[in-house]
Amino acid sequence: MNTASLLLPAPAPIHSLASGKPTGMAAESRKLARWRRRLSSIIRTMAAAMTLPIAVTFVALAATDAEAFDARLAWSADKEAAGYNVVVRYGNDRNVHWFPPPLSGSVVLASIPSLPLGPRISFTVTTIDESGEESVESNRLVLTYAAVAEVIDSDGAGLTDAEEDLDLNRQVDPGETDPDDPDSDDDGVGDGAERSLGIDPNNPDSDGDGVIDSDDSCHDFDFDGHGLPGLYAATCGPDNCPLDHNPDQSDADLDALGDVCDACTNIGGDRTFINKTILILRRINRDRVPGDDGLLLRGDTVLPDDASFLSISPGLDGVRIGLSTADGAMLTELHVPPGDFDGSRGWSSNRGGTVWRYRDRTSSPVAGVRRILLKDRSTGEYDIAQVVVSVGFGTLPVRPADLPITTAVAFGGADAALLGRCGETGFGEGECLFNRTGTTLRCPAGR
Repeated sequence: MNTASLLLPAPAPIHSLASGKPTGMAAESRKLARWRRRLSSIIRTMAAAMTLPIAVTFVALAATDAEAFDARLAWSADKEAAGYNVVVRYGNDRNVHWFPPPLSGSVVLASIPSLPLGPRISFTVTTIDESGEESVESNRLVLTYAAVAEVIDSDGAGLTDAEEDLDLNRQVDPGETDPDDPDSDDDGVGDGAERSLGIDPNNPDSDGDGVIDSDDSCHDFDFDGHGLPGLYAATCGPDNCPLDHNPDQSDADLDALGDVCDACTNIGGDRTFINKTILILRRINRDRVPGDDGLLLRGDTVLPDDASFLSISPGLDGVRIGLSTADGAMLTELHVPPGDFDGSRGWSSNRGGTVWRYRDRTSSPVAGVRRILLKDRSTGEYDIAQVVVSVGFGTLPVRPADLPITTAVAFGGADAALLGRCGETGFGEGECLFNRTGTTLRCPAGR
């Protein structure tokens, strides 16, 4: 593109002998000069746009040690290129890495070694032709610590840095493990192994029985003779309520969750949610703000034959909401207290008792629960309760390894659950889907 004819010459300024300032034609010259500079800028932008940027994408990241990682890049090859420069910027540093064209194929693969873990790093690519002329830079790709921490395991403990540094502030805060130390509590069992066993990677004696975790063959947290196996041996059977003392391990509905910690017992397979049950968890796992996890649960549940919607009284009994794994391990249980609505928190019903609402307008909602709606949807054949639960400030530790999961709502305490005044449903393999970062879960997938 010949741009010379588009450039306007700048006339020589005419100055006033009295004031030394441009006047008359001089002022017009100043305007022309400004237009000339603006036009030149536009032409440079157009010329740059005429060069097609190389599409650079990340292929993989790999930790090399606790403070560095390698980035592997890929981009489409240019037939006219004699080589490529990868420009890497972080802090005040700018480094250029040269790569030859590929011997075959249409994709260039390049590895940038020993990048520092922590600062914001950007990458661009330019082509170098046979004459040594360099193109404009490609699109810019940016790597933040948060993105790197999702995929690398600096200490080789079996957990990504993001799974250890939960708030991604590069400090070991309470409740976190050290991403640079494979055994944060120095008990001889690695952090990843302790997580997989279900014991505390920050406590060398997780169950407080006086035996260090590496030597303990039974992690019995509630001292009822049942618990989690040790790393090398198991001397006790599994506990269907690991945190609730229940030596008899009673399980009325045979769902692998003991009655003392089951939000919905004695269901016999019939007290299940129906009519398009939806469960959505948001801002979970690796979010930056603790206690801001969200939950939406919506569905209908059939009440037992000896109960009706009018027998439900959450204002007197409260409500329990539970999330558990398919094998019965409780992930979280939310207890919503009874009590009338006082303008800030509590339950209210309509005059006929066919609708109950729970609202919590305080800055610290109990169990993080903001709203609950219970509505009579009974037919002539079945007594049905519609359930809608909204949590906005909870802590919901559900991870991909916990799938498939089960959710339950009991209209009251343990006694209500034993009477079947509850709803429970399980989502099977493939019915729930996490987003790419593991911070949102939708059941069924696509909802």
